[in-house]
Amino acid sequence: MSRLVRICTEGEEAVSAATAETLLGFRGVTTLKVEIAEIALSADYTTDATGVVSWRLLYSSSDGTATGCTESSGDPDDPTPAITGFRHYTAEPTASTEIMGGIFNCNGGSDYRYYAEGDGVALDNATSSRLSLEVTSDKACNMRGTLAVRIMAA
Repeated sequence: MSRLVRICTEGEEAVSAATAETLLGFRGVTTLKVEIAEIALSADYTTDATGVVSWRLLYSSSDGTATGCTESSGDPDDPTPAITGFRHYTAEPTASTEIMGGIFNCNGGSDYRYYAEGDGVALDNATSSRLSLEVTSDKACNMRGTLAVRIMAA
């Protein structure tokens, strides 16, 4: 069993009200398959308890324009992960198929999902395979997010 490889927003990401925005994404590599093991999201809107954040995990058909993430397994002795992660999008990827989603309150709310081995959504071993974590909030707020994947057999 391999360690989980994580990417995160590496700080708060400003999210505009009523605008779909991608927080994080992974692009496949030809040498391995991965599956989503963990999704963690939180928001910090503090003055109104009525707003909600809706999130979707999507297959995407383009990368969009983003900053590369620092991928980590959490153990400094592990080799550098081969998977490529992205954060801080300035141009949105093209959404393709919604796989799963959720809703939580944006007034200090959060959502966390963990998937046992074999239960997560898979990312194929091709550079044209992409997963994106997209959020839409009722209120402009700051968000943080983490995606973790598990390496599977190619």
